[in-house]
Amino acid sequence: MSIAYENYLETGILTASPQKLQLLLIEAAIRSIHRGKQSAASGDQAAASEHFIHAQDCIGQILAGLNYEGAADIVKKLAAVYVFVLRQLAEGAFERNEKKLDDAVRVLEVERETWRQVCERFGSGAAEGASGLSLGDSALVRNDAPDRLPNAITSSMPAADADSQLCHGFCLDA
Repeated sequence: MSIAYENYLETGILTASPQKLQLLLIEAAIRSIHRGKQSAASGDQAAASEHFIHAQDCIGQILAGLNYEGAADIVKKLAAVYVFVLRQLAEGAFERNEKKLDDAVRVLEVERETWRQVCERFGSGAAEGASGLSLGDSALVRNDAPDRLPNAITSSMPAADADSQLCHGFCLDA
């Protein structure tokens, strides 16, 4: 990966609004599940496991980013959705059960579309968050994203070279 592209990705993640980070995590989880299924189908169980674990990490980061201090009922329901996805993903990966993996992807695809609409309506960049319309300031997503968040997002992004890693440790092998 070129240094310019690495800098572009790093800047995009570090300046993203909470709702955009949520969307990036969901997209990273979906990519990782698809890659895991492809690796399993080709017989590379080690790579499949790595991809499924990465998807689980993404979901874990989503759960860690929920703000339980606001509208607790809504957040608890949202957390239950992600716990379901995490359970389907873990069981599907362990059992090599495509239906459970597909169920996880289906739920994540609905969430992806929801967060795309949120980003379109309220803005997906840090500048838009200043308008007071950002859902990042609401009860759903915390503004203090975990330090490890960029790892979960970028490690499933396409790389020009399989051994490439983003600068400053932002990318784990995926």
